[in-house]
Amino acid sequence: MGAGGDEGGDRALAEDGDAAAFAAAYRLLAPQVRGWARRQVPDDLAEDVVSETFLVLWRRWGDAPAADDGLRPWVFGVARNKVLHVREQHGRVLRSVAGAAAAEPTRAPVPDPADRLAGDDLARRLLALLPPAEGEAMSLTVWGGLTPGEAAEVLGCSPSALTSRLSRARARLAAALAGGVVDGGGPGGGVVDGGGPGGGRLGREERDGAGQDGTGQDGTTDDGRPGPGAAGRGGRGR
Repeated sequence: MGAGGDEGGDRALAEDGDAAAFAAAYRLLAPQVRGWARRQVPDDLAEDVVSETFLVLWRRWGDAPAADDGLRPWVFGVARNKVLHVREQHGRVLRSVAGAAAAEPTRAPVPDPADRLAGDDLARRLLALLPPAEGEAMSLTVWGGLTPGEAAEVLGCSPSALTSRLSRARARLAAALAGGVVDGGGPGGGVVDGGGPGGGRLGREERDGAGQDGTGQDGTTDDGRPGPGAAGRGGRGR
C-alpha cells in the first residue's frame, strides 16, 4: 500500500477513535446536562440545550479538554451559554404572545391540569428566589452534579467564592421554607409571592439586606472580605 493509502488509513483510525471517545463522553455527560437543563428551562427547550451542547462538543472535539482534564466543566460551560440563549429567545416569544393576547377581547380562563407544577418547575421557581450568581451555583452543584471546583470554573470565580454563594443560597432557601414563601404542599407546590415590596426574588435588599455590590447581610463579599458597605452596617468608631 502506498503512502497515500497509509495516510488515509491513519486518518480513518483517528476518526474512529474520536467517534468512540465522543460517544463515551455523551453517554457519561448527556444525562447530567439534561437533568440540569430541565431545572433551568422547560423540558422541550432542555432537549434543545442538550442537542446543541453536544453538537458544539463534536465540532470542537479537537479543542475540548481530555475526559480526565476538565471536560465536564467545559461541557457545562457550553450548556450554560445555550441556556442563556434559549431563555433570551423564549422570553422574546413570550413577550410577543403576551402582546397579541392583550389585543384580544378578555376571555374567562380555562383551568388546565397541566399547569400544576411538576418537580422541575418547582426547582426553577426555587432558583428564581435566589440572586443569579447563587442560583447558578446551586443548580450546577446540586442538580448538575459538579464539584464546587468544577462549578467555579464554569462560572469564572474562585472555589471559595463558589462555596460562599452556596452557603448563602442554602440559608435563603431555608428561610423561604420556614417563612412560608414556598408552598410545600406536594409536587404541585409553588412559590408564594407576598405581593409587596419584598415579594419575588429573595436577593432583594428589602428581603435580606443584601446590597447591589454583591455583599451579604453581614457585609461580606463572596470571598468573606468586608464589603464596601460593611463599615456603615457594622457601625463606626469602635
